[in-house]
Amino acid sequence: MEYTKYYSLEKIAVASNPVISLEEVKQYLRVEHNDEDEIIKDMILAALQTAEQFLNIEIIPKKYIAKYQNILLRKCILPLNPISKINAIRIKNYNEIKLITNFEMTNDKILNFKDLIYTNELEIDFTTGFENTEVLPKFIKQGVLLHTLKLYERKIDAFDEIYLIYQPYKKIRI
Repeated sequence: MEYTKYYSLEKIAVASNPVISLEEVKQYLRVEHNDEDEIIKDMILAALQTAEQFLNIEIIPKKYIAKYQNILLRKCILPLNPISKINAIRIKNYNEIKLITNFEMTNDKILNFKDLIYTNELEIDFTTGFENTEVLPKFIKQGVLLHTLKLYERKIDAFDEIYLIYQPYKKIRI
């Protein structure tokens, strides 16, 4: 089965609240004061971004628009995963814009359209990542907490332990 590839991908928003809360991390670190809150927030963000880069997935919620040009399709693969929400799908033919609602998601990032689509431009507005710790896989949460702890304790040489947690779940992009 052949899928259409996007020609443009634009990040339009990044969530301001992290997937793992400051309070949750402070409890894990056993920190009771508020003096280092900003530093700990930066450490949480660094740990989340490291996990994203190593695993090749989106963890922090982000909003994107993928654009496809001159297409005839029934299936479409989105460039990132996991997809948490499809916000809107728009077909643009010259001056006409039409919203598409008859589709379903499969395999985290494949859109199946009920009808065959032929258009000059298809625009898919979607959100990636995990909205909260309840949907965040436990191994990622533990890796981020451990990474934050190692950053807090300034134990830079302990990253091999963190990568061992993530290794079985790493997605390879080809």
